[in-house]
Amino acid sequence: MLELDFVLERYLDDHYAAADGAEQALFRDLLTAQDPELQAWILNGITHPDAAFRPLISRIRGI
Repeated sequence: MLELDFVLERYLDDHYAAADGAEQALFRDLLTAQDPELQAWILNGITHPDAAFRPLISRIRGI
C-alpha cells in the first residue's frame, strides 16, 4: 500500500495543519479504517458510505 501511504502522507504534510478542527478530526477518524477500505475510497474512487467524509476524500484524491 505504498501509494496509499504516499497520498496520505502528502495530505498530512501539506494540508493537515491548515485544515480546520473538523477536517482534522475527520482525517484522524478516516485513518482508523483498514487499508483495503482506504484504498477503495481514496485510490479506487469508491464512494465512502458516510457523506461527511466525501469532501475530505476528494481533497486527498486531488493531491
